[in-house]
Amino acid sequence: MNSPDALAGTRFNPETAEERAALEALMQNQFIAPLFDRKQYQRAVEDMIAATAPLVYAVVQDSLEGPDARIAAWGMDWLNHGVVVDLEDQTCFLTRNTDRLTAMYTVKGRCTARIVALSVDMMVNALSKGVEHLAPGWHSNVFDKLR
Repeated sequence: MNSPDALAGTRFNPETAEERAALEALMQNQFIAPLFDRKQYQRAVEDMIAATAPLVYAVVQDSLEGPDARIAAWGMDWLNHGVVVDLEDQTCFLTRNTDRLTAMYTVKGRCTARIVALSVDMMVNALSKGVEHLAPGWHSNVFDKLR
């Protein structure tokens, strides 16, 4: 097992006996009190979430016969892969390229497909119009946080 001094200079340099004890407890998988305040911790977690959040999008099929559209699938993409759920047959599959999705959901002579990213503004707009029926109880908590 590494001592706290062996880790000094890598990511965390414990200066006080309390910090060294906390690091030793952490290395032994013991619960320890945070070394910084809750607000700092919450900001760090939020930054981590924002930095690694997937792109959430709908695969929209636009009719060639007139102004009509439908959502054919929902997807989430990270840097090197994505997950897509088809709404018609409820299949789930992995993808590495959204360009392939538009080709896959385009039906020659009937419709074209496009990717539409879900934005925070879209969420706030939908929630403010009252989409609580989609997930009862979820609406008020999420909307309050987005205001």
